[in-house]
Amino acid sequence: VELSDAVTEHLFTTVAIFGVDLAQRFYEGELPTNIHGANLVQLPAMRDIANQAAARRSLWAALCRAGMVSTA
Repeated sequence: VELSDAVTEHLFTTVAIFGVDLAQRFYEGELPTNIHGANLVQLPAMRDIANQAAARRSLWAALCRAGMVSTA
């Protein structure tokens, strides 16, 4: 399934992409900010989240900036 087709068919508003390797599978070069109206958010790789405190802080900050979680 193509990412753009999945976004269109399932009406996603935000798509989280974990890690540079996964982002490069979908896009060559820089990740676009949106696709068919859905915001694309690049997050640290799962491996990094599991092993690095800095990656977990970066994950949380990115999720908050994207409006995917709320601290209120």
